[in-house]
Amino acid sequence: MVDIKVKVKNNLKLYEIGSKFSDVPALPKASVLIPLFMKNGEIHVLLTLRSLELRSNAGEVCFPGGKYDPRDRDDIDTALREAEEEIGLPPDQVDVICRLFPIINKSGLLVTPVVAFIEDSFKAQPNPAEVSDVFTAPLDYFLYQAGHSSHVIPGITGEIHNFLYRDLESGKTYTVWGLTAILAIVTAVLAYRKKPDFKIAFDPENPFPHFQHNLKVSISKFGLNFLDLMVRQGNIDSPPKTPLVPGFECAGIVEAMGDNTKGFEIGDRVMAFVNYSAWAEVVCTPLDFVYKIPDDMTFPEAAAFSMNFVAAYMMLFEVANLREGMSVLVHSAGGGVGQAVAQLCSTVPSVTVFGTASSSKHEAIKDSVTHLFDRNADYVQEVKKISPEGVDIVLDCLCGENTGKGLSLLKPLGTYILYGSSNIVTGETKSFFSFAKSWWQVEKVNPIKLYEENKVIAGFSLLNLLFKQGRSSMVKTVMQKLISLYEQKKIRPLVDSLWALEEVRPLCSSADLQQDPDASSEWIAVLESLVRPLLIFSQVKEAMQRIHDRGNIGKLILDVEKSPTPL
Repeated sequence: MVDIKVKVKNNLKLYEIGSKFSDVPALPKASVLIPLFMKNGEIHVLLTLRSLELRSNAGEVCFPGGKYDPRDRDDIDTALREAEEEIGLPPDQVDVICRLFPIINKSGLLVTPVVAFIEDSFKAQPNPAEVSDVFTAPLDYFLYQAGHSSHVIPGITGEIHNFLYRDLESGKTYTVWGLTAILAIVTAVLAYRKKPDFKIAFDPENPFPHFQHNLKVSISKFGLNFLDLMVRQGNIDSPPKTPLVPGFECAGIVEAMGDNTKGFEIGDRVMAFVNYSAWAEVVCTPLDFVYKIPDDMTFPEAAAFSMNFVAAYMMLFEVANLREGMSVLVHSAGGGVGQAVAQLCSTVPSVTVFGTASSSKHEAIKDSVTHLFDRNADYVQEVKKISPEGVDIVLDCLCGENTGKGLSLLKPLGTYILYGSSNIVTGETKSFFSFAKSWWQVEKVNPIKLYEENKVIAGFSLLNLLFKQGRSSMVKTVMQKLISLYEQKKIRPLVDSLWALEEVRPLCSSADLQQDPDASSEWIAVLESLVRPLLIFSQVKEAMQRIHDRGNIGKLILDVEKSPTPL
């Protein structure tokens, strides 16, 4: 009789993908370790409970793992390093069996599962900053109906698997769900070559195609947003590790597709959301975040369309329930979102739009709103002169003192929506003073006062909705409505300007390095990686300065094909 451990190893090795996906362009990578070991004659798997102090996935059951670090040699190195940091697992005590096919998670990370056997006697030493608890479960537990449930969340693609597991040794009960549950199911299916008792969406004999819902897009244009400026300055919550490729939206042509991708063809013109990495020549992104460009829409318009119009539409119609005869106050009315708000309001009869903007923009945008005020003026009094009761909806991307002003302008049953905090960006770099001042000026919201005055306060983050909260299906429905409005010529993205890229030649070539008598082969390999030709954004400083100075009317677009302006 073949030993169960040997049999499981042999089964898993059949699905080793090697480095096939290590060079997926412009896609941030991560790895998780799926640690197996023998206990009471059965294969068990080790899992962790994330610390409640963490900003992402706090309190959730996960496998040890994390994001790729530039010092990591490969996906396996990432998984082993993270496991050592999180649970004190020495890399030399890990017998790596295989790397399974990667899956793009809800945050847009390409996650590679690394399956390995660890010492049966291993005792985890959790790092309290990252892990609050460690437990083990029989691997085949993830094949049986007992403890399993599944459900569909509106707006989220696919079925969500859940396991309720009670650890008999500790008496604790854990909930394993989402990506962790999927990885546990896949590992168990492949290890035992057995179909689960419950329904799964993938083929147990060949699960790989099910997870290939990705498109490779050759980029033509990508949008520049105020958020990119905030990322550059570090003025965001949970900033990503460097090095990183900025950018969240792009437009281009489908260059390649995953085996299980439907609804698109190579050569299709598309626009897409990405969780960083848009500022590149090529991106890979899940199908859920990609939309076909209407025939009459140009690439610059497509790059200016998705972020601004989806945010504007969802705030107006999904959050604030805009209806005929209502009134809206929008700050930064000359920006990309501000102009999208103005256009969408015009699709509803008798909507009054109050806008604030720099005085230099007034002549250009005066026809897009009903009433326009200088951003530095006392707009509260100006609005009340026209509408003594105030307004029904306030869309605030400024924060700071404008929060209290916006709430004071709301009519009963009115909605204030905060969707940005551009007031904290005042200089070239991150300013603690600006951040503190903006925070201090925010009026502290009293829930009792909201109740007494019948007012609603809300927040909106499109990227969190897409990449952290999994509402891609909801966004896709909104995009379909917006494309219909575009085709009816009721809305049209406003492009402020196009900015170029250029190729920078390396300082020296591989041949130059080979001829250097003092260069060892190891140093040559390192130096070659440093001098490889790179794309830089020759005009990105000027483009960002234009956003910083609030000089744009509509969207700034970075253009892969545009020739740079000569110096």
